[in-house]
Amino acid sequence: MTARSGRPDPEGHHDDLDPQDAARLTLLVPDDASELDPDRLVWLAEDTGAGRVDRRPLPGHRVDDVDRPSWARRRRRRLAAVAGVTACAVLVMSALGATLALFSPSAPAPGPGTALRVTDVSPGHLEGLLPAVMLAGDNGSLASTDLRPAVVAVVPTTCPDCSRRLSSVAGQAAEYGLLLALVGGPTQHQQLQDLAGGLAGRQVVTLLDRNQTLRSTFVATGAGTSGLMLLLVRSDGTLYNVVDDPAADARLEPALVQLNTPATSA
Repeated sequence: MTARSGRPDPEGHHDDLDPQDAARLTLLVPDDASELDPDRLVWLAEDTGAGRVDRRPLPGHRVDDVDRPSWARRRRRRLAAVAGVTACAVLVMSALGATLALFSPSAPAPGPGTALRVTDVSPGHLEGLLPAVMLAGDNGSLASTDLRPAVVAVVPTTCPDCSRRLSSVAGQAAEYGLLLALVGGPTQHQQLQDLAGGLAGRQVVTLLDRNQTLRSTFVATGAGTSGLMLLLVRSDGTLYNVVDDPAADARLEPALVQLNTPATSA
């Protein structure tokens, strides 16, 4: 018996099939392509949904996928994948934010309306209050004991490096939500305004101490000198520390973190 090649002969017949099966596989090419229009219209109608037929879905397919064009199914799968990735990203970022918030160091929140502490310690000493004096500001007068919690910077009239040093102080104070008050004598209004202008975006006020009461008090107690002096005041008005003539790279965080809470009782 002659082996069959499986290829169609010149008339389009397959020599490896039975005559009846081969007849069904005969390829007929019309002389005029327009003769295929009826078949093409039927195919287009089925593809666009105009000529849908009632077909049962194959196993593993949704019922509404039966008549859905393949491009629509692919688009829906892509959208589902994007939505899944977005949801996962949101969950990861939320978890990361919660973890950072849990383990990041932060300053204790100041107690709302913390009362001014009553103490037997004399003003001008640690754990005592600031000397009671009215300070003149651009919007009226302010009592020195209302500066809390705060970093009160007593600025000397001659201070060539004050701008750089106060910029460092202001940045550190802002990390803990503390007010920075620039205090000077009656002739220092413009000097204080210029210094404050270089600290834009910070919580800064400028105040004039007409009689230089703050400076004279702390110089008398030996806590300060004639240079730049930082008075670190707690939320209850008590003085936590005095930093005299700080360097531009002085790190104040260990002290500043204490200012948002009242002093502990002895």
